[in-house]
Amino acid sequence: MKSIWKFTWEDYGISRNLRDELKAFCKQYEEKKSKLNRQQDTEFHEKYRKDINNIEQSALKANPDIYQYILKSVTYGIPYELIEYDRELGRIPVSRTVFYGYRRLFFYYLKQMQAENTDK
Repeated sequence: MKSIWKFTWEDYGISRNLRDELKAFCKQYEEKKSKLNRQQDTEFHEKYRKDINNIEQSALKANPDIYQYILKSVTYGIPYELIEYDRELGRIPVSRTVFYGYRRLFFYYLKQMQAENTDK
């Protein structure tokens, strides 16, 4: 079996356009959390909750040991170099190459979760 860092975007069936779409979706994470906390009973409440859960669960599924780093990276668009020595989380326990392998896996799981939600 391939090591996690050897899997490419193509291996996961994620095109450049889909990757950009998923990244933009993740960058709405904090905005959706904020709206969810402010507005209790809106038509978007359930959608925001589901979107937030999908992002968090995808990060946990990709790697529970570094999910907080993955979340921070994808939701704020922060590269490895800026979270390698994070003030809040401490030093990330994986190399840059391995981190980006798990980050790609995160996007694969997120793609799957979004597909499941649209199938329902």
